[in-house]
Order: sequence, then C-alpha cells, then structure tokens
Amino acid sequence: MKVSYQKFIKKFGRLRVRSGEPMGRHTFFKIGGPADLFFEPSSVAEFVETLGFCRENGIDYCVLGGGANVLFSDLGFRGLVIHNKVEEIKLVGFLGKFNERKPKVDKIFVQASSGTSISRLSRFTIEQGLSGLEFLISIPGTIGGALKVNAHFRPEEGEFIGNCLHRATIFDDKGEVKEVRARYFDFNYDQSYIQKTGDIVIRAVFGLCRGNKEFLWKKANSSIEFRKKTQPSEVFSSGCIFRNISKAEARILATPNYTTSAGYLIDKAGFCGYRMGEVEVSKVHSNYFVNLGKAKASDVIKLMNFVKQEVKKKFNIELKEEIFLVGDF
Repeated sequence: MKVSYQKFIKKFGRLRVRSGEPMGRHTFFKIGGPADLFFEPSSVAEFVETLGFCRENGIDYCVLGGGANVLFSDLGFRGLVIHNKVEEIKLVGFLGKFNERKPKVDKIFVQASSGTSISRLSRFTIEQGLSGLEFLISIPGTIGGALKVNAHFRPEEGEFIGNCLHRATIFDDKGEVKEVRARYFDFNYDQSYIQKTGDIVIRAVFGLCRGNKEFLWKKANSSIEFRKKTQPSEVFSSGCIFRNISKAEARILATPNYTTSAGYLIDKAGFCGYRMGEVEVSKVHSNYFVNLGKAKASDVIKLMNFVKQEVKKKFNIELKEEIFLVGDF
C-alpha cells in the first residue's frame, strides 16, 4: 500500500476508510470496479480537511455525491473516492427595503452544503414558501454535482439551478478555500466553469423570492408526474447519457417543434429498446441507458460509441456525452 494511503488511514481512522470498495454500490448505474480507498466525511469541515490532505500528500481523488450522471470504470479508481453525503440547509439572510410602514423583502438567502440532496433542498424551500428551486424536486444527485452541470429539468422553460445561485464557497485548483459569486461559474447548458478548473463546491447560497406554498407544491408535484411519465423509473440508470443538441442543429434538422432532444434523435435512428449485452436503450426515454442487472462499464461505452456512430451517419450530428467517466477506460 502506498505511503500516502497509510497516512490517510492513520489520520482518518482504519475503521472509517475502506479499501477496495466497489463503486457499483454507490452509483445509480450500479456499475464500477473498486476504488483504492473510499471515505465518507462526517462534516463540512472534515470534507474540506480531506481535500486539503489529499492535495498536500499527492493522493489522487474524486468527489462522489449522489451517484447520478457518473460511470466508473470496470477497473475502478486508482485513488481516493470521497463520498460527500454531508447535508446542511439553513436560512442565512435577506435583501430588501425596510421602514416602519411597509417592509419589503426582495430576496431570501438559503445556504446548503454541497453534499445536500437536490430534492431535500427543493422540499425545504417549498416548505419555507420560497420560489425558484421547486422544479428540482425530482432531480437525483447533490448540490455540488448540480452546480457542476448546471442541473435543469425543463431547459426550454429556463429551469436551471444556476439561475438562483448567489454565491458559493469552493476548494480551488490551488488548494485554497474561497468564496465566489455566481458569475464565476459561467453557467451554460449542462456546463459550468468548474468543469474546466476542477474546483470543488463546498457550500452554496441561493437567492430566492417569496412564493405561495400551495402553488409551489402544485408545480413541484407536476414536475414529479411529468418525470414519471417521460423518464424510466425503478431501473439502474445514470440519467441522460448525451447532451441535447443545439437549437441551431434542431432548426437544420427540422425536428418536430425544433426539439433539441438527443433522445429524439436516438429514437429516430431506430435504437429505442436496443440492447447490447446487459445494457439497453430505455423504451421510455431513448437518452437513458439501463443496466439490466449485470452490465459492465465496457458494455455502456460500446453502446454509447455505437449509438453516436449511427446518429452521426443518419443526421450528421455528433452527440456529446453528458455522463462523466471516472477511472481508466
């Protein structure tokens, strides 16, 4: 065992650090080989301490949140997987104008740690009568991952988590903890600046408006029902495999209502329900691949490459992966 690994185990405890932990146990896809080391911090402070220790001691690491939108290699990960499950949510302030006659609150700020589940944050804000994140209620994963990919539900309606971000605390590529404003993330569709830098989100503050609690729950439940009807449930799947195409590409192809759906292209290319080994293109939504029980990461990669190749032949569109690949492929 590497000396750096021994140092990590000594610092954080032999009973808390697992060796050879299968990553298939911790992802929605239920696929992935063993990580050299696996650790779950117990607090935000310990999460930051873990990141700093890895940097100081030259330990390769990756941060895993809810386990959605990620595919681990069959060979696992040569380093430390930090499973960030620390959940903290609290109200931290407000912005408005106040006088004796008519106080006015424009924004209420909610802070959440990066390990907080997206759904839990959404439910918290709805219960507080705060509008802006209700559409995220059925989205899997955690806040850290959601900000990394600018999580969305109905992008055509502008439902992006980045729209409500006020500021965030990050662990940057120099190993420093610092606070940044929302503009630092340079959000785009399925993209943020931290995908390029490798910055890790520690916590985030969202600026939300007052709303009607009953109406917010109505919108949230509508999102849940829409997801149930249009996306596969109760299956092993990471979520969407490919990013949707651009509006310009949709206009060139003259898709119905100029839809940008990658699933539409996969379906029209004839791959709805297509199976390769133990991986199947979902019959409910063609941009979802399903692990039928014993799939390997290599099976997923083969199917991804085949679908990309055939869509390219038929539509002259190069699909781009939305899923993150971790480990040696």
